[in-house]
Amino acid sequence: WHMGNSVEPQHGFSKWFSVPLGHSPYVDPPVIENGEVVPGKGFLTDMITEKTIEYMRELGPTSRSGDHPFYISVHYTAPHSPWGRLTQPDEWYEYYKDCTFDSVPNEPLHKNAIFSCESPYFAFGTKAKGEEALRQELLSGYFGAIAAMDRGIGQICEELKRQGLTEDTIVIFTSDNGMNTGHHGIWGKG
Repeated sequence: WHMGNSVEPQHGFSKWFSVPLGHSPYVDPPVIENGEVVPGKGFLTDMITEKTIEYMRELGPTSRSGDHPFYISVHYTAPHSPWGRLTQPDEWYEYYKDCTFDSVPNEPLHKNAIFSCESPYFAFGTKAKGEEALRQELLSGYFGAIAAMDRGIGQICEELKRQGLTEDTIVIFTSDNGMNTGHHGIWGKG
């Protein structure tokens, strides 16, 4: 979100659902809904998807009279780090547990790399598991975060279809996080 104080309404928004400071844990995070900080329950990516669909239904054909356009801006925190074992639901670790991640470079740590996230070379607050085991865990978390976000976007698009809005709706996807996961010996932002 990163649009200033998340508790305060931002120009042009009548409702909002965000996290404090633009980041939070993925599981059971505190959330801000329309200016009120409340404890969240569940996986943040799914919570954002569910809240988006809830808002869309409130704005949907049964509550909308005539041709009233609407704008919804969905800001997933995924796939931002952390990606460790306890940051994602089990379903995504199970899905990727046997993946070899052959398409992801496995290069030695770059001499100028900084530690902006967990990596096989450095794990925040965890005991070292060995580089390969930690690499597998972190890549499973990273790919799981992307898969969960992809599923959520699909559910939002399905709601547009359910409401008959696919012909006159523009969906734009963009991201500010193209994390390295071993590329050039770098993990995270550089």
